Amino acid sequence: MSGRPRHDDAALLEAIGPRRPAGLSREERVELLGRAARALLEGRLPDPSSRLFVAGAIVSWLESGGDLVRDYWRIAAPRGSRSTPSVLWNAAHRDERRGEDDLLASSPGGERGRPETDDDDDPDPEGAVGR
Repeated sequence: MSGRPRHDDAALLEAIGPRRPAGLSREERVELLGRAARALLEGRLPDPSSRLFVAGAIVSWLESGGDLVRDYWRIAAPRGSRSTPSVLWNAAHRDERRGEDDLLASSPGGERGRPETDDDDDPDPEGAVGR
C-alpha cells in the first residue's frame, strides 16, 4: 500500500453543510462517532452526517487497511496529549452525566445502586447471629 490511507470528508461535508475549509475538528469527529454509537444502541439509524462519517470510514478502512482511529476517523490524541477521544466526549457531555449522577443519587437504591438500610431496625447490629 502506498502512503498512509486517508478518509475523504467530501461526502460528509456535503451532507452537513459548510464548515471550516480544513474539515472537522477532533471534537466534532468524536461527537459524530458518539452520536452514531448512541443511535445504534437505541435501535435507531444515526443521523445522516454521523452515519456517513462512521460507515464511510469503516468501508474505506476495510477496502484499504490502515488504522481506523488514526487514519480514517482521525480522532486519536496527538502524541504526548492526554486529550483522548473519551476526554473530549466526557467534556462535551459533562452536563448529561451530572444529571444522570443526580438521578442515581436520588434513586431508592442510593448512589451505588444498593438498597439503603436503616441500622436502627437491625435486630442484630453487631452481626452476632450466625457466629
